[in-house]
Order: sequence, then C-alpha cells, then structure tokens
Amino acid sequence: MRSIEVDEAVWAELQRRAEPLVDTVNDVMRQVLGLPREGPVQMSAPSAAPKRRNGRVNGTPEIAFRLPILEVLVGLGGRARRAQVLDGVGELMRGTLKPVDLDLLDSGADKRWRNYASFQRKHMIEVGLLSASSPNGIWEITDAGREYLARAQDGKSV
Repeated sequence: MRSIEVDEAVWAELQRRAEPLVDTVNDVMRQVLGLPREGPVQMSAPSAAPKRRNGRVNGTPEIAFRLPILEVLVGLGGRARRAQVLDGVGELMRGTLKPVDLDLLDSGADKRWRNYASFQRKHMIEVGLLSASSPNGIWEITDAGREYLARAQDGKSV
C-alpha cells in the first residue's frame, strides 16, 4: 500500500463523494478512476458456474429493476445514495430474485443483482427517468420518472 498527499480541496471532494462510515478514501478513488470496488478475496472456486445465455448469466433481467428503483426513490424523497436505493430494491424484490442473482460477481465486489440494478440505472438516465446531473453516488428521480411510475401503478402502458 502506498501513501499520497492531497491538498484540502481534493480531500474535501473525496469526503463529499464518500458514503460516511462505509467508503474509504481508496473506495472513492477507485470509483473516480472507474476501477472495480475491492471485495473479499474468494478462497475457493464456486462449485458450479452459473448458466449463461448469450454470454450473460441467466439472472433477473435488468428491466425488472426499473419500477422497484423508482418506487424506492419516491419512498426516500426522490433522491438517495446508491446503497440506500439498492437496499430498498433488495427488500422489494426479495421473493422474486433468482438464486444466481444472489451470487457474488467474479470480482467479489458485489452481488450480481446489485450490478444489474446499477446497469438499469444507466439506462434510466439515458431515457430521462433518473437525473444525469446528480452528484456522484446519488440517484435522483426526474419528473418523467415520477410520471412513468404513476402510469405503471395505474396499470397504463409504460
């Protein structure tokens, strides 16, 4: 492990991007640099490889996370940290997630379903359901996202 010195402005920005009592400076730096989050070291190989479809594990489709993400965000006041949103989504989808969704990624950084939900977030930003201008680590619903959710809850086509 190496040590580095940073000025006060850089330190303040690192603190702003960190989730208190969860993220280390290294976690934030990895996030800023686009590196995977370090996870627990896997000491033994999994007993059976997950089944793949077209090169992708056959888990819950990413689109299935769209409405739960919107519901959780509304319940949290419209914006929240990634971990809060994903924890809420996990609760909402507890009975619907497939066993493979609960596996750790090969990197050991996170559970597969959390990764799928994070990818769905990217798609939701692209279609305007979530804000693209939220601070790093914050997920925020847009007016279009609220309308989408309301239509879905009314049983209308989305």
